[in-house]
Amino acid sequence: TDGVATAPRGAAHPHEAWVAMAEMIESARLLRPTDQLLTCLPWAHPASRAMEVASVRLGVPITAVERELELPLLQQLAPSVILALPSTFERLSEQLLAAIESDEPRGGVLLRWVLAAAQHRATWRRRRSFIPRIVHASLSSAERIALQRVRARLGPRIRVGVCTSGPLAAGVGE
Repeated sequence: TDGVATAPRGAAHPHEAWVAMAEMIESARLLRPTDQLLTCLPWAHPASRAMEVASVRLGVPITAVERELELPLLQQLAPSVILALPSTFERLSEQLLAAIESDEPRGGVLLRWVLAAAQHRATWRRRRSFIPRIVHASLSSAERIALQRVRARLGPRIRVGVCTSGPLAAGVGE
Protein backbone atom coordinates (compact mmCIF):
# COMPACT_ATOMS: atom_id res chain seq x y z
CA THR A 1 0.00 0.00 0.00
CA ASP A 2 1.09 3.61 -0.35
CA GLY A 3 0.95 4.39 3.37
CA VAL A 4 -1.60 7.22 3.12
CA ALA A 5 -4.03 5.78 5.66
CA THR A 6 -1.70 3.39 7.48
CA ALA A 7 1.94 2.40 7.53
CA PRO A 8 3.08 1.14 4.10
CA ARG A 9 2.85 -2.62 3.68
CA GLY A 10 3.13 -5.05 0.81
CA ALA A 11 0.31 -7.04 -0.71
CA ALA A 12 0.66 -9.81 -3.29
CA HIS A 13 -1.54 -9.62 -6.37
CA PRO A 14 -1.13 -12.52 -8.78
CA HIS A 15 -0.90 -11.82 -12.49
CA GLU A 16 -4.25 -13.55 -13.03
CA ALA A 17 -5.97 -11.05 -10.73
CA TRP A 18 -4.71 -8.06 -12.75
CA VAL A 19 -5.75 -9.72 -16.01
CA ALA A 20 -9.21 -10.49 -14.59
CA MET A 21 -9.64 -6.87 -13.43
CA ALA A 22 -8.53 -5.54 -16.81
CA GLU A 23 -10.96 -7.86 -18.59
CA MET A 24 -13.79 -6.69 -16.31
CA ILE A 25 -12.98 -3.04 -17.11
CA GLU A 26 -12.94 -3.86 -20.82
CA SER A 27 -16.20 -5.84 -20.74
CA ALA A 28 -17.95 -3.02 -18.85
CA ARG A 29 -16.68 -0.59 -21.55
CA LEU A 30 -15.33 1.63 -18.82
CA LEU A 31 -12.34 2.18 -21.09
CA ARG A 32 -12.50 2.30 -24.87
CA PRO A 33 -9.62 2.32 -27.37
CA THR A 34 -10.37 5.97 -28.22
CA ASP A 35 -10.09 7.15 -24.60
CA GLN A 36 -7.40 9.15 -22.83
CA LEU A 37 -7.05 8.10 -19.15
CA LEU A 38 -6.12 10.59 -16.46
CA THR A 39 -5.34 9.02 -13.09
CA CYS A 40 -4.98 11.19 -10.01
CA LEU A 41 -4.60 8.27 -7.62
CA PRO A 42 -1.55 7.29 -5.58
CA TRP A 43 0.74 5.00 -7.55
CA ALA A 44 0.01 1.95 -5.38
CA HIS A 45 -3.80 2.28 -5.49
CA PRO A 46 -5.29 -0.97 -6.85
CA ALA A 47 -7.89 0.84 -8.97
CA SER A 48 -5.14 2.84 -10.63
CA ARG A 49 -3.14 -0.31 -11.33
CA ALA A 50 -6.17 -2.13 -12.76
CA MET A 51 -7.11 0.78 -15.04
CA GLU A 52 -3.50 1.09 -16.18
CA VAL A 53 -3.34 -2.63 -17.05
CA ALA A 54 -6.59 -2.28 -19.01
CA SER A 55 -5.22 0.85 -20.71
CA VAL A 56 -2.12 -1.00 -21.86
CA ARG A 57 -4.25 -3.88 -23.19
CA LEU A 58 -6.44 -1.43 -25.15
CA GLY A 59 -3.67 0.94 -26.21
CA VAL A 60 -5.21 3.84 -24.26
CA PRO A 61 -2.81 6.71 -23.44
CA ILE A 62 -2.35 7.29 -19.68
CA THR A 63 -1.50 10.51 -17.87
CA ALA A 64 -0.71 10.32 -14.15
CA VAL A 65 -0.94 13.47 -12.03
CA GLU A 66 0.74 13.34 -8.64
CA ARG A 67 -0.24 16.82 -7.49
CA GLU A 68 -3.63 18.37 -6.80
CA LEU A 69 -5.67 18.44 -10.00
CA GLU A 70 -6.90 21.95 -10.78
CA LEU A 71 -9.42 22.95 -13.46
CA PRO A 72 -6.84 24.62 -15.79
CA LEU A 73 -4.66 21.49 -15.79
CA LEU A 74 -7.71 19.32 -16.48
CA GLN A 75 -8.60 21.54 -19.45
CA GLN A 76 -5.05 21.29 -20.75
CA LEU A 77 -4.85 17.49 -20.46
CA ALA A 78 -8.34 16.94 -21.99
CA PRO A 79 -8.92 13.36 -20.78
CA SER A 80 -12.00 11.31 -21.56
CA VAL A 81 -11.78 9.22 -18.36
CA ILE A 82 -10.75 10.55 -14.95
CA LEU A 83 -9.81 8.24 -12.09
CA ALA A 84 -9.60 10.06 -8.75
CA LEU A 85 -10.39 10.19 -5.05
CA PRO A 86 -13.62 11.84 -3.85
CA SER A 87 -11.69 14.89 -2.62
CA THR A 88 -10.37 15.54 -6.14
CA PHE A 89 -13.87 15.44 -7.65
CA GLU A 90 -15.21 17.65 -4.86
CA ARG A 91 -12.45 20.23 -5.41
CA LEU A 92 -13.02 20.19 -9.19
CA SER A 93 -16.75 20.59 -8.62
CA GLU A 94 -16.19 23.67 -6.46
CA GLN A 95 -13.84 25.19 -9.04
CA LEU A 96 -16.24 24.38 -11.88
CA LEU A 97 -19.25 25.90 -10.11
CA ALA A 98 -17.29 29.04 -9.22
CA ALA A 99 -16.09 29.43 -12.82
CA ILE A 100 -19.56 28.94 -14.32
CA GLU A 101 -21.17 31.22 -11.72
CA SER A 102 -18.67 33.99 -12.45
CA ASP A 103 -19.67 33.82 -16.14
CA GLU A 104 -23.39 34.09 -15.40
CA PRO A 105 -24.78 37.59 -16.02
CA ARG A 106 -27.28 37.27 -13.17
CA GLY A 107 -24.98 35.90 -10.51
CA GLY A 108 -25.61 32.23 -11.09
CA VAL A 109 -29.44 32.13 -11.00
CA LEU A 110 -29.50 29.75 -13.96
CA LEU A 111 -26.78 27.61 -12.44
CA ARG A 112 -28.66 27.27 -9.15
CA TRP A 113 -31.83 26.25 -11.06
CA VAL A 114 -29.89 23.59 -12.97
CA LEU A 115 -28.30 22.22 -9.80
CA ALA A 116 -31.66 22.16 -8.01
CA ALA A 117 -33.17 20.26 -10.95
CA ALA A 118 -30.33 17.72 -10.93
CA GLN A 119 -30.70 17.17 -7.19
CA HIS A 120 -34.45 16.80 -7.64
CA ARG A 121 -33.90 14.04 -10.21
CA ALA A 122 -31.37 12.34 -7.94
CA THR A 123 -34.00 12.27 -5.19
CA TRP A 124 -36.50 10.59 -7.52
CA ARG A 125 -33.88 8.06 -8.62
CA ARG A 126 -32.90 7.20 -5.04
CA ARG A 127 -36.55 6.50 -4.30
CA ARG A 128 -36.60 4.29 -7.41
CA SER A 129 -39.92 5.80 -8.34
CA PHE A 130 -41.48 7.09 -11.54
CA ILE A 131 -40.34 10.58 -12.55
CA PRO A 132 -43.36 12.71 -13.55
CA ARG A 133 -43.31 14.06 -17.14
CA ILE A 134 -43.23 17.70 -16.05
CA VAL A 135 -40.23 17.01 -13.82
CA HIS A 136 -38.54 15.02 -16.59
CA ALA A 137 -39.07 17.84 -19.14
CA SER A 138 -37.70 20.44 -16.75
CA LEU A 139 -34.70 18.25 -15.98
CA SER A 140 -33.98 17.60 -19.64
CA SER A 141 -33.81 21.33 -20.34
CA ALA A 142 -31.71 21.95 -17.25
CA GLU A 143 -29.28 19.18 -18.14
CA ARG A 144 -28.85 20.45 -21.70
CA ILE A 145 -28.02 23.92 -20.40
CA ALA A 146 -25.72 22.59 -17.68
CA LEU A 147 -23.91 20.20 -19.97
CA GLN A 148 -23.02 23.01 -22.38
CA ARG A 149 -21.44 25.02 -19.57
CA VAL A 150 -19.70 22.05 -18.01
CA ARG A 151 -18.25 20.88 -21.32
CA ALA A 152 -17.04 24.41 -22.04
CA ARG A 153 -15.01 24.25 -18.80
CA LEU A 154 -13.95 20.60 -18.68
CA GLY A 155 -13.53 19.96 -22.37
CA PRO A 156 -15.64 17.97 -24.82
CA ARG A 157 -13.79 14.68 -24.32
CA ILE A 158 -14.85 13.93 -20.73
CA ARG A 159 -16.93 10.78 -20.84
CA VAL A 160 -16.72 9.34 -17.34
CA GLY A 161 -15.30 10.06 -13.91
CA VAL A 162 -14.45 7.10 -11.71
CA CYS A 163 -14.48 7.88 -7.99
CA THR A 164 -12.57 5.44 -5.80
CA SER A 165 -11.97 4.91 -2.09
CA GLY A 166 -15.24 6.38 -0.83
CA PRO A 167 -18.50 8.13 -1.70
CA LEU A 168 -18.77 11.58 -3.24
CA ALA A 169 -20.21 14.40 -1.17
CA ALA A 170 -23.93 15.02 -1.72
CA GLY A 171 -24.58 16.95 -4.91
CA VAL A 172 -21.16 16.41 -6.54
CA GLY A 173 -22.27 13.46 -8.66
CA GLU A 174 -25.30 15.30 -9.98
